[in-house]
Amino acid sequence: MVGLVRRCKRCLIDGSVEHQATCYGCHEPNGAVENTFTQFYPTALGVAEKYGIGDFSVERDKQRTYEIYTDIVKGKLQALPGAVEFVGLCKDSGLKIALATSTDYVKMMANLREIGLDQGVFDALVNGLDVERRKPFPDLFLEAARRIQADPKHCWVVEDSVGGVQAAKTAGMYCCALLTTFGEADLRNAGADLIIGDLSKAKLSQLYQIFSK
Repeated sequence: MVGLVRRCKRCLIDGSVEHQATCYGCHEPNGAVENTFTQFYPTALGVAEKYGIGDFSVERDKQRTYEIYTDIVKGKLQALPGAVEFVGLCKDSGLKIALATSTDYVKMMANLREIGLDQGVFDALVNGLDVERRKPFPDLFLEAARRIQADPKHCWVVEDSVGGVQAAKTAGMYCCALLTTFGEADLRNAGADLIIGDLSKAKLSQLYQIFSK
């Protein structure tokens, strides 16, 4: 095993405040935005039309949403149990680490900053603007592997969503799924190789054992 690809959102961050902040941006009077930003234009345009917002601008209103988001989450985001420690453990063990997220660069950096995780700990950062297709397509993870110069079959992905697990397996990678969003059965059916509660329960020995089979 030479690489670990991490998802930014609910694998590292307690998503309750993040979700509330994004939804607030979605309903701000002069802004309209889909809460994951994966299909910003069609969703936001539909909301703008529904509420009679005639001066809708994709780039301007998206930027305004990010401004609202970063203001709301200041001092409120928390790393999930074991997340920061596990990143440090992987780094100290000589593994290459990439962070891959479907969110845009601005939100990715705001999240890292708020949980006190230096971007320099990662060997690569990949966000949703870096690829044409987002999850459940494997593009994010394949780009992350390319940037850390790792063979996908030698990589582990840490995920918490069914679509994310499917993307990891389609990329030809191993996947450790966290029970922070979906149930065990759903994650197992999606193809997860290992399922744990959160990263405080993660052990590199488990990953190496499965990898060496």
